[in-house]
Amino acid sequence: MILKTFFLVFAVIVFALVLVLFYGDTNWNAQTAQLLNRLDAAQVKAQPQFFNAKELEGLPAPVKRYFETVLKDG
Repeated sequence: MILKTFFLVFAVIVFALVLVLFYGDTNWNAQTAQLLNRLDAAQVKAQPQFFNAKELEGLPAPVKRYFETVLKDG
């Protein structure tokens, strides 16, 4: 009798654990999908902009040299 009770309690605990894990996984996936949808909705398309060498005035010398190397005016 004690062995049957033990197995019954064990089975209930395992079932409850599986149920909690399933609920947590489902809830996590739903909230993640909702956040991804919000991120997608908030996306802003990048507008191409033009570089002007005058924008480099006031920058530290290494930064200025880097931008002068990698960017072309206009």
